[in-house]
Amino acid sequence: MCLTRRSQPLLTALLALTILTLAAGCTPRPEEEAEFETVEIGAGPTDNLRPDDDQAETLGASGFAGQLPADFPSDLPVPPSSSVIKTASGAVSFGTEDSAETSRSELQIKLLRAGWAELDEGQFTKGTRSVRIEFTSSDTRTVVRYTY
Repeated sequence: MCLTRRSQPLLTALLALTILTLAAGCTPRPEEEAEFETVEIGAGPTDNLRPDDDQAETLGASGFAGQLPADFPSDLPVPPSSSVIKTASGAVSFGTEDSAETSRSELQIKLLRAGWAELDEGQFTKGTRSVRIEFTSSDTRTVVRYTY
């Protein structure tokens, strides 16, 4: 096809009209913008965690937290479902999700069965040895501290 000088302005106008039509069709119209619904989200599974209650593992005189020290008496029961959170010379602290009452009653039964005698609440003896057990509770766990 041969373009003449008269047909060039017509083709230019047609091309400009085509571009404007395409551009107008691609631009979103205000009435077509999507409305997003606001949804309220309830409490999540980690909302009740309190980092301030956490205890960092520390290097004790007898070893790292997380393992019993070598001098821990073999006839002392370890609290069920617990982990060592702190060690020091002659002392170990365990963390458990059990309540202080549950931990106290389970350990008392186990100590009495192992031959320990209870002198006072939390104070036990066996021969010439003694152990003191203290319980500290928070919302999320109980700390059981043995001093032997």
